[in-house]
Parts: sequence; structure tokens; C-alpha cells
Amino acid sequence: PVDSSFEEDFVKEVLEKVPEVEAFARNAGPNALTIEYLDKDSIRRYYVPDFIVRTREGGRTLHYLVELKGRIDIDSLFKARAARVWCDTATRALAPETEWHYLFIAQERLKGGFYRFSSFGELLQTCKGHLEKLMQLVEEALP
Repeated sequence: PVDSSFEEDFVKEVLEKVPEVEAFARNAGPNALTIEYLDKDSIRRYYVPDFIVRTREGGRTLHYLVELKGRIDIDSLFKARAARVWCDTATRALAPETEWHYLFIAQERLKGGFYRFSSFGELLQTCKGHLEKLMQLVEEALP
């Protein structure tokens, strides 16, 4: 089950259609991957990314934690930073067999919808620069 029409469109138009996606799961329930992080007030919180996706790109298997966001606030950015650290740590621990990446998909960036993407790589390129700009805001917000 999904939480919004935005997530439903992502599943139907990307995860079920683009050729690179080998497997995906909604990250929910008692066994969901949970990432600990500190919020803007340094209070310990827990974050559950929306999806886990496995792709095959250029002969390599890649794993993604995927977050779809309709509304972005400062807490979203602290979660994103924690997820990126988790992915970097998991990749170092499991390399070279397993590589993890974080994909942050802001609804505002996809006004044309998901249908226009014919590959996972196209979606990655569309979303990549936006997250970098948002992460700069996080760094500026840190004490």
C-alpha cells in the first residue's frame, strides 16, 4: 500500500515500467528499515524512507533508499542527511558487492509527472541537483 497518489504514480510509472528496476519494496511495517537521526534541536528521532529499490545499471547492481516528498521542511533535510550517511556507511561496509544511494524526490521538481522518464537514470539526474541544493541549506542551518 502507498500513502499518496504521488507514491502511487511513482510505483506505476517508474518502478513497474523502467527496465533498470529489478525489485522494489514499500519500506513499511514492523521490519521497516529505520534510520536514527538528530533533528534541528538535537533531539533523537527515527526516519523510515518510503521505498527500497534495487536496480541493474551498466552491469552493476545498485540499491536505493527512496524518499518522496510533497512538502519539504527543515526536518526533511536532516532526515536526508542521515539517510545519505547510512548509504555511505552501508556501501563501505558491504563493498564491493553492494552499493547504496539515497534518492530524494521532491514533488515540486516533477510537475510533468513520472510518465516522462524512460529510465531510472533520467529520474536520478532530474532529482540529483535539487537534493544537493537542499543539503547546502542543511549545512547552513547547523550550529
